[in-house]
Amino acid sequence: MRASITYIFAGSLMLLGTNLWSQNNIEIYTGYEPRIQDSDKMNDIPVINDTLKNTGVFTYQINSKEVKADYKPDTIAAVKMKSEPLPKLHRFYLKAGFGNYLTPYVDVSINSLRHKTDAYSFRYKHLSSQGTISGVGDPWMSNNEAFADYKHLFKTHTINLAGEYHRNVVHYYGFDPTIDSLITERDSTKQTYNDFNLDVRLFSRYRTDSIKWNHNANIGFYHIFDRYGSFETKFSVYGGINKMTDFFAREFMGVNLEYTYLNTHNDSLGSFPSHFVHLNPYLRISGENWGVLAGAKFSLAVDSVPRFRAFPDIKFHWNIFRHYVTLYAEANGEYRRNSFYQMSKENPFIMPVTEMRNTCEFIKVKAGLKGQFFDNMSYNAGVSFSYYGDLHFYVNDTTNYFKRGFNVIYDNAQYLNVYGELAYILGEKLTVTAKGNFHYYKPDNLTTVYHRPSWDASVGARYNLRDKLIFTADLYFRGGQFARDFVTDTVTFIKSPVTVELNPQIDLNLGAEYRITKMISVWVNFNNMAAWRYNRWYNYPTQQFNVLGGFTLGI
Repeated sequence: MRASITYIFAGSLMLLGTNLWSQNNIEIYTGYEPRIQDSDKMNDIPVINDTLKNTGVFTYQINSKEVKADYKPDTIAAVKMKSEPLPKLHRFYLKAGFGNYLTPYVDVSINSLRHKTDAYSFRYKHLSSQGTISGVGDPWMSNNEAFADYKHLFKTHTINLAGEYHRNVVHYYGFDPTIDSLITERDSTKQTYNDFNLDVRLFSRYRTDSIKWNHNANIGFYHIFDRYGSFETKFSVYGGINKMTDFFAREFMGVNLEYTYLNTHNDSLGSFPSHFVHLNPYLRISGENWGVLAGAKFSLAVDSVPRFRAFPDIKFHWNIFRHYVTLYAEANGEYRRNSFYQMSKENPFIMPVTEMRNTCEFIKVKAGLKGQFFDNMSYNAGVSFSYYGDLHFYVNDTTNYFKRGFNVIYDNAQYLNVYGELAYILGEKLTVTAKGNFHYYKPDNLTTVYHRPSWDASVGARYNLRDKLIFTADLYFRGGQFARDFVTDTVTFIKSPVTVELNPQIDLNLGAEYRITKMISVWVNFNNMAAWRYNRWYNYPTQQFNVLGGFTLGI
């Protein structure tokens, strides 16, 4: 049965193929590829199941033994880096010149060369003038200054010894010689200040991350006397310590302590000795973009009446955007003694008999922004507010009809200062700076603020042309300044005070230097180019156009 079905199926295929062939011709050309189809195989591997297993137990023991080997490493030569050559130093420098108004100028320095442990320097400066100014007395002046400094470096400490001597001569020329015709001797209006200063300082140079206490000690002394028997002596001792700790983060903690003795004497008022003690503990903490200093100042003054004052000492800064924008703020205060030394430097035309009081800056708050617009330009702008007790103001002397000098009056006052400055520095080639200040005073009792300007501004520039030619320019402005004058009744001879507004001050100065060699140059300065006659102090006009030229020499 199975065979018959097969034959029938085969015959059917042949008949079908005959019909297809009759209709179409198909030709196939190919090679013969015999193939053997894979066959499925069964893999039966005999396995012996043993019911008994032998497990061995092994023990291990390592006996260590030192093997001595002598090894001597070769010496490796240190890597040498070629650094830029240090600029050559010179022991001697001289700058000298002469100008109109019979104005000689000398500046000479002698200093040591590079040394690992010691350095010293000496310097002397002289500037004088014998010119005249129309409408006032004889304005002859002379300034002499001498400096000496020595420094020695120990392994971890440095000691610094410094001394200064100043001799300044001025004349009370703020009078009309056509009225005061009795003044015929130049010495009758002459004032001479002599002062010398000594300073000794010892400080450590430990690393900032050292566990040791950094310390700083200072002893200072000065003595000043004038031509009319007034003198002043100051002695001070200062000490400070600080250390990095890790109580909170990486912070500095420290304390400063200072004692000052000050004695002011004049023939009319006698002596006024004062003792001051200042204590200043602080803690400084900083992060990657911020820093905080938190501390306090305590001051004790003992003169006629003991006084104690306490002030905050807080500072904060935050780099908002890298070094481009930095916000800063601070709050502090100060208690200080006004000194004859300080006022004679500020206003050399003060009267020999001047009352000295203590000034207390009860509070000072300050905030601003600083940073860089780009790599070569930086800025700083802000505002500050202070409240003073016994702030000093200069007024013309009313005890003398011819108003030759200045006295000092005091009043409590609020003070607001808005300031801003810009600086553009292009290496050593070009430097341009601009500064401006707005000042506002509000005294408790005075109706007018005397000899304190309400605004000031300055612009300066320096251009270096291939280290051969150097040009400088400075422009100063000051305005909104008032003085107290007085008028005398011709009948009663009673003096009545009046307020006088001083003219704005404009001062343009230009300078140039030509370096003939690296050691020799010539220079010239043109001062007050606009020949503007202005008064920094009332009745004391400055010299007008002034030219001063000379040479420099280095050895």
